[in-house]
Amino acid sequence: AAALETPPRPNYFDMDVLNDLFRLDCGYLPNHYVVLSYTLNDNYTWSFKTKADRMASTYVYHYSPWLGVGKPWQTPRSILNDKDQAYEPLYYDLYARYWQQEDTLCASWLK
Repeated sequence: AAALETPPRPNYFDMDVLNDLFRLDCGYLPNHYVVLSYTLNDNYTWSFKTKADRMASTYVYHYSPWLGVGKPWQTPRSILNDKDQAYEPLYYDLYARYWQQEDTLCASWLK
């Protein structure tokens, strides 16, 4: 708690606290393994030849509330009816996949 009360630098988040606490006990995954969902719209290649190669090598997307769309459990499904065409199609596909799995796995006890 003290690390967040007096952060060592601006924008010091919970994940930074964990990284600092465990930096000697575990390794870091390369930045393309787990990325924030909004980075789908960035053109960074991160040592890959193309953005498509980078996206194909990403294994986990963390839903981030940037780009005006929040976490899927806090976002109305109607966003799929009015997609921003400038967004990478996979961005919305991740939400659709989440809701499909929510319907399949949680329907009986979530509603």
